[in-house]
Amino acid sequence: MCPARAPTPSSPTAWTPGGRSWPRPRAAPRHIDFHPGKALAYVINELDSTITTYRQDRQSGALTPLQTIPATPSEFTGYSTGAEIWVDRAGRNVYVSNRGHDSIGVFGIDRTRGTLSSRQWVPTHGRTPRFFAFDPDQRFLYVANQDSRSIVGYRVGRDGRLAPTRIRMRVGSPACIVFSPV
Repeated sequence: MCPARAPTPSSPTAWTPGGRSWPRPRAAPRHIDFHPGKALAYVINELDSTITTYRQDRQSGALTPLQTIPATPSEFTGYSTGAEIWVDRAGRNVYVSNRGHDSIGVFGIDRTRGTLSSRQWVPTHGRTPRFFAFDPDQRFLYVANQDSRSIVGYRVGRDGRLAPTRIRMRVGSPACIVFSPV
């Protein structure tokens, strides 16, 4: 997979052994994550702040778009860009970060079709959530707020929804979070 802001023959957005899959104009795919048990891929599109669901052909690797939905609530009219995307280990939810709306969106995955429906948006309590990561047990989700120089933690509920905690850390300008075995 080779993310690119514009489809050109020399820089495909998604290259697979079976061919190329081009995004919508001005979408700018940023990151991709795959469903842990189904032939599905989820892409956060940076410039238009949307999420695209793809069906993956397991033989060729080719991706076929199934759905594109907004990464922010419909009532939000400001400027926002998509940054990070993760599928939880159980394959029940997709999480995205929205820079501008400054939120984490939680989207439920339809068990049959693999398409998404919005479940929750939580404020990141900081500006420009560039990255987020689950702890190794996926009980907590940590958000790296780049422009407010903070990391904020949320508890992950059994249904995948996020609940605030008192976890707040002041750091430099965070761009990534990595967990290391102790």
